[in-house]
Amino acid sequence: MLHIFLLVLLLAVNVSSAFAECGTADIAVLDTGIALSHPDFSGKVVLPKGTSDFGNLDQNPQDDMMAVVEPGGKPVFYGGHGTSVAGIALGLHNSSPAAVAQLSCPVKVMPFKIALSSCSYSQWEQMDCLSAQAALAALDAAIREPNIKVINMSFGIKEPVFAQQLIFRLQDAKARGKFVVISAGNDSEDLDSLLGLINSRLPVKLCRGKSPKCKRKVFQGLALGPALIREYPNLVLVASASRHGMDQYSNFGKQTVHLGTEGENIFSVDVAGISPTREYSGTSQSAPRVSRALALLAAQYPRDNYLNTLNRLKNLLRKDNQAVNTTTIWGGYLQ
Repeated sequence: MLHIFLLVLLLAVNVSSAFAECGTADIAVLDTGIALSHPDFSGKVVLPKGTSDFGNLDQNPQDDMMAVVEPGGKPVFYGGHGTSVAGIALGLHNSSPAAVAQLSCPVKVMPFKIALSSCSYSQWEQMDCLSAQAALAALDAAIREPNIKVINMSFGIKEPVFAQQLIFRLQDAKARGKFVVISAGNDSEDLDSLLGLINSRLPVKLCRGKSPKCKRKVFQGLALGPALIREYPNLVLVASASRHGMDQYSNFGKQTVHLGTEGENIFSVDVAGISPTREYSGTSQSAPRVSRALALLAAQYPRDNYLNTLNRLKNLLRKDNQAVNTTTIWGGYLQ
């Protein structure tokens, strides 16, 4: 009987020690906010200490989710982008990468709303309802949060000042050991082809087309030169890819995009509560999968510095698709 008691006690100590080993590694989601009262997010959301809605300058990062049915019967979704991204960052509805399925330390999301009110899902994708000022202020706040290890940015900004000011934030995040994960964009562009048009040390937002639509829709991706990427290893640009190759809409680049992961038909929380889940596609969905992987690794191995965490992520990448291998910096995808 004593042997059984000691065995049970030993197992309890081991379980307790394993749990105590977990670090705190939360994910900041800079987006349209999230559906705070949705049951899927219960116990999984941490609110910032100060301002959390930088679009409206208040402390309510609520996603303005609704669906308005137009006369023709087609619904227009308002809000929801941030809710879907946060759901993927939390791994809800089987959206977590299989490569990190064995990691058990909990992570939470912290929402920072940077969209103006009444922003439709399509307007967000066209970058028509957010400002550089709001995004930069939210990024500053996220970097200052002590428990944030990963900052997810599934968006682009039209204003050139954002690209220029981002560099200073990357430096601050690097000094604090935080990752900044950015979606590569959905323009089907080889970002390497843009490097000859710009100073290779600066990000760029541009549109190279000649149509009226092009004047309105500024290029979504960040074309980052190799020098900048080497200087800030805490920056990770994510394409949408799978074992079948790079997804057709995704931006890519052997010198400019770090890796790919699934972004096609990813299930997450529905934007308007019409059904429990909804499928989403785009690099907006790829980025939070990588954010989740980095956060889980940082939580599971809290003694690692951010470079060690990064190396652990690289070791998880699959290299069995030539199309992805030749179009990303790390030459692989996260399954």
